[in-house]
Formats: sequence, structure tokens, C-alpha cells
Amino acid sequence: MFRQRHALFVEKKGWRELRRADGRDIDAYDGEETVYILVLGDAGEVFASARLNPTWSRHQLEQGSYFRATYAQHPVPCGPKAWECSRLIGGDGRLGREHVTESFGRLMVAVGEFCRRRSVTDIISILETAAVTQFQTQGYRCEPLGLPVRFETDKGPSDAIATIIRPRPAGAARDSSPSMWVGPAMFEAASAARGTTESQPGFALLESAAELVSEEGQRRALRAIHEVMEWELAGAQDVQRRAVN
Repeated sequence: MFRQRHALFVEKKGWRELRRADGRDIDAYDGEETVYILVLGDAGEVFASARLNPTWSRHQLEQGSYFRATYAQHPVPCGPKAWECSRLIGGDGRLGREHVTESFGRLMVAVGEFCRRRSVTDIISILETAAVTQFQTQGYRCEPLGLPVRFETDKGPSDAIATIIRPRPAGAARDSSPSMWVGPAMFEAASAARGTTESQPGFALLESAAELVSEEGQRRALRAIHEVMEWELAGAQDVQRRAVN
């Protein structure tokens, strides 16, 4: 995901300030409380992704930040019902327009489910102006927090605007998506910030696997779950060995 972000925002869009020698886009807003939503292919490849940060923790539009001073002329929501979404990637354009549309649809359904589970009503974001139009055509209500701001990139000038995106109900977003599936679109992995010994088996993974329509899809999902559990067990055993030594 970090490499995909670097490829899109640095190599393709020319955001020079994000360039890193290791080819991974990681900044001060990738922290312990950050939530990543990823759309994955059958082989585990990353198709689309988004970064979510709670507004009571570090985020781009936090009080006193450069982004807030530059992009926000109106009050910015803050609190348990407001999260910030950034580094939004809707799909890999090299795989065709239909792939991008489907990946973006799945991503936004998952974002909607995430917001519903936490009673989030406001998603704040700094979006390129063209992306705002894309959200609006899919039925999302976007409330600007300021005027569009022009910024320079290695590829030329571009425009962005801070906005509040009102998340759609997961069912409404699902109905407008070209994909068809049963059950939740998202399962939540354990926090990477916690110690390995605190991890518990992800029963939500088993529920999601059982709701897949095809038998082959179920088999692939169960194999992936088995591999994750084996990896967690190996990590826990390694921690125990180090503690003994």
C-alpha cells in the first residue's frame, strides 16, 4: 500500500514533497491510531486503499497545522463522530476503467461500514477538485471547508479543497456499486500496534468467509485465514522464546 501510494502521488501526480528513497509514502500521519482500508485481490494484491485518522489524534487538518491554515476557512469538525480520510486511491488505472469503478465502489462501501460501526457522521478530507465531483456524482454530499487552493507539483499546477464528506449508509453505497456480494464488505484485522501475544483469532474473518457465494472463494478465504493464524502463532512462540532467553 505504501509503495502504491508513492507510485501514484509521487511518480504519477508529481507531489515532490512526498518523495522518499525507499519508494514508500509514509509521513507523520501514519501513526498508531491510523486505520487503513484496503481492497485486495484474490492473490493479496492491493487494488485500492484509504487512510483514516480520528480527529482527536494526529491528522492533516488538526489545529495549528499547515493544511488547516491553508485549506480551511470554516470550522473543522472534531470529536468521536468525525474522522479524516486521506491518501485515497480508487483503483489501478492500468487495469481499465471498469476495474477502477469497481474498486472505488468496494472501497467506499467499506468506508461506509466502518463509519456505521463507529457512528461516524463526518469524514473530513483534502481532495483534488476533480475527486469532489466524483463523490457528488455517486450521491455523496460534500460540504466545502474553504475555497479551492492551487498547489505546484512536478507535473504542473493542481487544485485541492478541504471538504466534509457525509458518508452514505453502507446499503445505499452497496446498491450503487457494480459489484454483487453477500454479507459485509469489510472485515477488521487486529491492531498492528498491539503486542503479538494480545492478538485473538479473527472470528469476523470466518464470518466473512462463510458469506462468500462461491465455494472456491470460501476455500481461498479459509486458506488465507489459516495462514494468518499460523503466522500469529509463530510470532507468539518467538516472543515466548525471547522472553525465556
